[in-house]
Order: sequence, then structure tokens, then C-alpha cells
Amino acid sequence: MKLRTHIWSLFVVILLGYFGCEDNFSPKSEFENKNIIYCIINVDQRLLPLAPIVILSKNYNYEGTQPPTENHYTPGIINAIVSLKYGNKIDTFKQFIDLAPDSNNQFFPNVYYKCRKSPGLDITQKMELELTAVLPDSNMIAGKTRILEILAFDFSYYFVHGITTLIDQWRWGKTWKIMWGANDGNLYFPRFILFYHKSKEGRDYDYSVEIPMRYVKSGNNNIPLFPTYTRDGFIEYSYASIDSVVKNISLGDSVKSDYTIDGFSIYVVEYDKHLSNFYSSTNGYMDFYSIRLDETTYTNISGGIGIFGTSMFNSISFEIDRNYAASFGYKKGG
Repeated sequence: MKLRTHIWSLFVVILLGYFGCEDNFSPKSEFENKNIIYCIINVDQRLLPLAPIVILSKNYNYEGTQPPTENHYTPGIINAIVSLKYGNKIDTFKQFIDLAPDSNNQFFPNVYYKCRKSPGLDITQKMELELTAVLPDSNMIAGKTRILEILAFDFSYYFVHGITTLIDQWRWGKTWKIMWGANDGNLYFPRFILFYHKSKEGRDYDYSVEIPMRYVKSGNNNIPLFPTYTRDGFIEYSYASIDSVVKNISLGDSVKSDYTIDGFSIYVVEYDKHLSNFYSSTNGYMDFYSIRLDETTYTNISGGIGIFGTSMFNSISFEIDRNYAASFGYKKGG
């Protein structure tokens, strides 16, 4: 045992001596100049005119191993020519500079570029977009994407008079399935929201609550399970979960008639393949247990790094069935 201790001590001394004598050792990796462009275009199903913002910057190096606290570096790139081709039209963006509110902030001035056309750029579904930035040193960085299509929803059960759980669940099942046509590789972020208001002393107070997919038993507690993201083209909500949320909005209040159900909404945000890959590369594998140690951050930018992607906000609304609302003592809104 004593001999083993001496051998281990000698190994540590040799190891420390090796690094201590290495003149070229540095905890910093070799610096490589990179130009960075960042633009995410968020669209909803109304296809309103776009006013996208582009962030254009560069990475930087500094002496030593500790970042400086003084304002020596301004990563934002000024005097670039930024343009967006959308369909058969081109818009050249205008440069904006925010001056530093704090002289100790090394990341100011903040530089960004915004489209000139007011109120924005007219777009259509599936329209191809090409973003280009010509830098002051004549280098060019660029990226391509396209506007997503509006999702078409389908359902395992169609409610004639509004959402209710008072159906033949032996025939139609214990869950309500919401479906859409999924695009391969794209991510979807669904939510199911209940809207209601409470009348009190002559005033109405509006509320909303998200409905979980289901409840999971944990000891003596029922834990709500909410969706995060999926690559599938569907999601299912248990009718028991809907019942629980609708019932609990008036928990502890004996005057149920003060509550009016205004309706339900389903929201599904879709990321295009570029934004989905970027999200995946910065948030690990698409499960809750894996961590990526060997994966670089995704980029779809030529001549540099960054991301140029789009998302589409899809929604559909439903009334509540009057008899279902009345079964809890509530009123139906609208």
C-alpha cells in the first residue's frame, strides 16, 4: 500500500512538471474569425406583413484567459448591406444603432438591421426567402428558408355544439386526439387553453388556464403532464384532464354561477427544419435524458455561422357545450 502511494505521488509530480514546463499550453482554443447572422421570422396564420430584424455580429478575441470588463470590443457589424429577397421582390434593410446605456457594457453599441418597407413585407405560404449581408470588407454571408404552410387540423371527434366530455367514451375513446399534417424534421409546440371570466361586484375578470394532456399519479398526488415539443403530427388530451381543469377553476367557491366559460383554443407553433435543427442542437437530443457532448450548434448560413429560420403560429378556437358548462354550474359565454 505504501509503495502504491509513492508511485501515485510520483505520477502527480511528473504530470504537474509536464504542464508546468509546457510553454505553449493554453486553456483557450485557437481563435478563428467568424461572422454571425441571426434572423428568426415569426409568422401567424393571418400572414400579416413582416418586419423582420437581423442581428449581424462577429466573434472576438482578447488577451489572457479572463474576459475584459472595459468596453474594448463591439461585436456588432456596422455599415453592412443587408437585403432580403422574398418571392420576386427585394428589400434592403436599414441600420439601427443603440448607444450604450452603461459604458462598462462591452457588447454595445447594439447594431441591428430592419426592413424599410412599412408596415412590412407581404408574404404568402411556401414563399422562399433569401437573406444576404455584404460586409464592409466585401465578404458575404447568406441563408435561405421559406414561409411555412398553415396547418390543417383534424380531430378524433367533432363536437356539434361545443367541447364536452359528455359523449359515449366507450365508443369514441377516453382521449381527444388533435391531428395535423407534420413535415419531416419540423418541431411542433402545442398548447390547449381554456378561457373564462368571473363576475364579481359588477366587474368581469378574465382568466386562462392551460389544460394538461393527462395527470400522472405520484404517491398521493396527481401531477399534470403538459406537452413540450414533438415531431409527431398529433397530440392527445384525456377527457378526465379536461373535466379536472374545468371543475377546478371554481375550486373553493360556492357561487358557480359567477363563472362563464368563453371557450377553448388550440395553439400549435411549428418550427421550420432550420429552426428545428438549431433548437435541437442547443437543447440536446429530443428527449429529456440525453445530453450532447459532441454536437456543434446547427447553422444554415454560408460564409459564416448563425441561423435564418421561420416559425408559424397556428390556432383554432371552440365554444363549450352549454349543457357541459351547466353541469358544473357555469354559464356559456358568447
